[in-house]
Amino acid sequence: MTYLNRFLAALAVLALGMAGLSAPQAAERPSDGGLQVVATIPPVHSLVAGVMEGAGTPILLLDGNSSPHAYALKPSDARALQQADLIFWIGPDLEAFLQGPLKATRLDDHAIALVDTPGLERHTLGKNEQVDPHIWLDPENAKIMVGHIAQTLTMRDPSRQALYENNARHLVADLDRLTGRLRVQLAPVRTAPYVALHDAYQYFEKRFGMKAQAVFTLSPDRPIGAAHARYVQTLFADGKVACAFIEPQAPSKLVTTLTAGTNVTVATLDAVGAGLTPGPALYETLMTNLADSFSTCLTGSQGDPSLKSN
Repeated sequence: MTYLNRFLAALAVLALGMAGLSAPQAAERPSDGGLQVVATIPPVHSLVAGVMEGAGTPILLLDGNSSPHAYALKPSDARALQQADLIFWIGPDLEAFLQGPLKATRLDDHAIALVDTPGLERHTLGKNEQVDPHIWLDPENAKIMVGHIAQTLTMRDPSRQALYENNARHLVADLDRLTGRLRVQLAPVRTAPYVALHDAYQYFEKRFGMKAQAVFTLSPDRPIGAAHARYVQTLFADGKVACAFIEPQAPSKLVTTLTAGTNVTVATLDAVGAGLTPGPALYETLMTNLADSFSTCLTGSQGDPSLKSN
């Protein structure tokens, strides 16, 4: 390790330790001797909360208004992480802000990267080999993660094995019903072309047979190139897509500019859960809202038929 890397690691440890002094009571350990569990983003928190229901409530690190692509740890976050028995996160490709602190403080021993869950269906971003981290947007993946979460909790808290396993079974059944309902709802708009803000929805799209005609950018933290901006603007101007989707966690000025003077409808897709109440019900609400946004904007707007097979 270089001197600079040692210095940065030590600085991270110091920051986490000092941050713990001013953290709220919400991060205190459970009084019943149960596990203290942290989940990073609302959909992960929802699945963990569903498995833990009746045994405790996990701590949510980011609310739905915060983008995991550009988040900075707060003092309360630091203390919650320090005291956690388990930390459930997607992985470093999504919550990059967490990777350094976890390693610097040896908390990575307690951190479960759900992107590494055996049996998940994984897709790559663009033409590179980086795994798309938005794995929760496929409810079949969510079912697999629920099983992995239940097994992990049982290993740390075997006295509640029956509770965790029973909760997981009910969650899986609920997810099956959700998948069936959304498949029926989205069937009429499966071939309608649209443009999404960034490349976050392919798990949802592939599960339900949809496909974006284009995205503005692969990631919100990457600026759009001039040539690609012209291409997207041409799609809008030629009437080849009817809907452009923005996100509540990211600025929409670019989308507003590119759709100006066109008949394109601008609607919102939310992959994280802005404004939703955290808890076991959030995941189903999140996925239902996504389906509603797609079906409402795309109904009757099938775009250019020549683009449907592209």
